Amino acid sequence: MMAMRRWLPVLVILSGCEISSSEPLPDAYFQESTRAFTVRAGQTLRDADDQPLPVRSLGGFDGAPGVPGGMPVDEFFQRSGVKAVRFPRGWGCEFTLDTVFPSVLADPESNASYRLDPLEQLARSFVSRGMLPIWQAQYDVGGGACRLDGTLGRGDPIGDPVLWGQVVNGVLAQMNRKVGAYYNTEYRERLAQLRQRPGYVELLPDPMGASGYATLGIDYLLPAYTAFFDALEVADMEATTERVLDVAAPSFRVEGAGALADQDSPMRRFLAFVAQRSGSGPDLWSLLSTVRTPEDHVALIQGLLDRVDLQGLSNHRVADLGMRVAPDVWQERAADLATPAERSAYLGAFLAMVKILGQSRLELLVPDRWGGPRAKADAQAGEDLFLDAAGNGLPAFHSLTPFFLMELGKAVHVPVDAADGVSGARDVRVLAGRDPDGNVGIIVAALPLPDDSRVGYRVTVRLEVTGLGSGAWTMRRAVIDQVTTGFGYTESARAVPAEGVLIVSRQVVAPSVQYFELKPEP
Repeated sequence: MMAMRRWLPVLVILSGCEISSSEPLPDAYFQESTRAFTVRAGQTLRDADDQPLPVRSLGGFDGAPGVPGGMPVDEFFQRSGVKAVRFPRGWGCEFTLDTVFPSVLADPESNASYRLDPLEQLARSFVSRGMLPIWQAQYDVGGGACRLDGTLGRGDPIGDPVLWGQVVNGVLAQMNRKVGAYYNTEYRERLAQLRQRPGYVELLPDPMGASGYATLGIDYLLPAYTAFFDALEVADMEATTERVLDVAAPSFRVEGAGALADQDSPMRRFLAFVAQRSGSGPDLWSLLSTVRTPEDHVALIQGLLDRVDLQGLSNHRVADLGMRVAPDVWQERAADLATPAERSAYLGAFLAMVKILGQSRLELLVPDRWGGPRAKADAQAGEDLFLDAAGNGLPAFHSLTPFFLMELGKAVHVPVDAADGVSGARDVRVLAGRDPDGNVGIIVAALPLPDDSRVGYRVTVRLEVTGLGSGAWTMRRAVIDQVTTGFGYTESARAVPAEGVLIVSRQVVAPSVQYFELKPEP
């Protein structure tokens, strides 16, 4: 054991605390503790059909044109591990329905009524680089229906639901033909393994907020969904080509699982509306979550799935297309998360934990890019905690990369067991996988528990990796914390397991994300 410790130096990182402050630090702030996990790299987790469970990046992102150095936005996203791009939110009123269908007097069945070239070009730029488009069918048709609210858009309730439904279906049909051409059978099969589709159309994101239905109520919103689904049913029956784009709805903002208990809540009303329909509904249930903890996120998604069952609905596919950390969390930790980089590191660890816990529950996960603290409580958008003003990645943005690398390598889940006796909520979560070449990837996410006021405290994470055999391995480690400006490996070491077991012990700062990569030497 002592021989292995020689090649495993302990890296001590202190961050997120101001030791010169006149305020006393909390008790046991620097008390070291250990979180231990057993990673069974020689085993494989399997689904109900006895198929290996692939590691899924769930790397959705809210798109916008600003990126560093004038690099094309699609190239930047691809290099950064973005898997699915949700647009046009960050483009303000570009690519919204009023620019695609500028005249309410035009014929929705005529191609000449649409101005699709810019939208199709943007979608193709993502699809051609392997990213999944999530086009937001946002706001009303007709010029000027979208109004800029800062850098984002805002609109009014739908004026003519029938026309709106026809136009959205018209855009969907034409986008479907353009997107579908890029997906061969092999790639579609790979997406199916990952429980994903080649692309998505999101109906009226946040209609109770940005589209003005909060005042009118859901009774005024349901006719728009009715008109769209009626038109979709006719279009699907008449279509001569397969529809590869799935429809996601209703994208309501849902603040915790408790919101689903109210039978008059928009989500409950929408589920009842779909259950009463004899025709089609959404292919994918979508919501925009606001939660205090990753565990609350799991409870929210499970609560939605339970409600789907109670309504007698068979579709169990769920997407979170706007995950936010609850505003009171930012308020409570404002003194300790004083800079954008510190807040971004916290969000990155939060997001990584949600991804670890949501691997089997979610089809898509898109964090709200502008979901940071708001200057005013009623503001539509908060701070961008993914890219800075120059378009450079903040820590939360780089937290996408480890998951992307594991999915890109076609890693499958291997079991991870807690070995430290900690039960219930945890401040450290671990995900591990092994790819066809035998490489092992391990993601460690550390996040302070909600009742722990400390930020920047350290824990020792001890990983006991079994099933590696007796040969030598190269281990590389990447750390994503408040000082991270780009993804990269900060440590490389050679290791030889003892009787097939490798002990990796490192100090981890909460909040942060660490990625360990183990490669067998030739």
